[in-house]
Amino acid sequence: SNRFQLTCFVDNLRGSYPVGRDEYGLKLRLQEQFLSNILNHNGMRISHLGAIKERLCDMKVLITLDDVNDVKQLEALANEITWFGLGSRIIVTTENKELLQQHGI
Repeated sequence: SNRFQLTCFVDNLRGSYPVGRDEYGLKLRLQEQFLSNILNHNGMRISHLGAIKERLCDMKVLITLDDVNDVKQLEALANEITWFGLGSRIIVTTENKELLQQHGI
């Protein structure tokens, strides 16, 4: 859509967060995959979890996070509305309504 500077559909997040693994490392990997996708830059590497905000805080984005099944996925990819520019929209699909409430949606 021309109303947004960048758009991204992150499909099938279910299972992208193995239990018992290093939480920081997993969030970093999710952010790398997300930024590679939305910025159309394959194999992007980041060194910290502030990278999404750094790169997208001035951009109006439309993001769909599909089949979210762990609140940590939301924390990694859309923890704060300030990560994205004014007018941005984040769409989350999940089978778990409690997960949305947990994240304040």
